[in-house]
Amino acid sequence: VKLADDAITFLMESVKIRKQLLGANDVGVASALQNVGDAYLHRAVAVEGSAIDDTAKALDALETSLKLRHALRVSAASTDPLTDPMAEAICHFLIGQTKEVRHEYDDAQKHFVGALKLIRTEGEQRVASISRDEISSNAKQIITELEAINLWAAQILGHVARVHHAKKAYS
Repeated sequence: VKLADDAITFLMESVKIRKQLLGANDVGVASALQNVGDAYLHRAVAVEGSAIDDTAKALDALETSLKLRHALRVSAASTDPLTDPMAEAICHFLIGQTKEVRHEYDDAQKHFVGALKLIRTEGEQRVASISRDEISSNAKQIITELEAINLWAAQILGHVARVHHAKKAYS
């Protein structure tokens, strides 16, 4: 528990420093907030009795990160790769996981679907951008990138199935 507490303290300090140095509307702030939310989520799952408070803090950080990521991606205000749809999809996924821990299954499912849509878009864009020359020179990298996208989709679909079964059990 002490290590988790220290990690969260350091991550919160990182958010504060990034806001001071980069401004509140920077992808680095969104990334740091996502890390804070992820840390709270993991502590909620690992430490019995902390789930309610930690998941609320996780949601606060993750939802703020998602709004910022979405605004930056849509406005194309940043060329940073952290503004790509995959980063936003991962944030949706973490919110979905947090909602799942809180037994808020409908909201969890919405975020998992949001993540899947972004991942599908990223995969389609990546495939559409591949030229014949690129396939011959970068085939390994392209295959690795597409496999990573498929692995994320599979992980999210596993959560969608788990949420579906949990909703049926509570009905």
